[in-house]
Amino acid sequence: FMYSPRGITVNNYPETDNFGYIYVSNAVAKTSTQTKGIFVYDNTLQLINTSGNGYKSADWSTGDAAGGETNNALATPYRVCVGEDGNVYVSCTYETGEGVWLMDCSTVTPTFSQIITTNLYGIWVKGTGASKVLYGINGSSLNMEQYAFGNTIPYTGSVSNKYTKAQ
Repeated sequence: FMYSPRGITVNNYPETDNFGYIYVSNAVAKTSTQTKGIFVYDNTLQLINTSGNGYKSADWSTGDAAGGETNNALATPYRVCVGEDGNVYVSCTYETGEGVWLMDCSTVTPTFSQIITTNLYGIWVKGTGASKVLYGINGSSLNMEQYAFGNTIPYTGSVSNKYTKAQ
């Protein structure tokens, strides 16, 4: 049911509800029954979303019904990480819906909120509450950027720090 997996992460924080859960991002839908999105496995490696479809934001839906890679270029879930707060963060590439999304796993069907609209390839979130910081590789400049977003979603501030690539 996954045609193009792009990222995998494990919740390594024992104090959170979904400790041991595995999250895999699938970037391309092959058919209408093989959607892109986030596939979730519990700590016994059982698939949580048993429909065979990935959990996703509505902004990622373009192309799922049509199938085929050429119809799936918009809003593609790329990399995924679990923050110290137990939340799942997903970077999305391409045009519509690009940026970093928060996947709220506190409900049976997760909801998604966009944190920033910058195209970031790899991501990592450190800290909890007001001290949360997002690190990511900018998809255009290839610089590593830091966003001190805390509890502000969506985050409309600027880059906190930028680390330029070696020349």
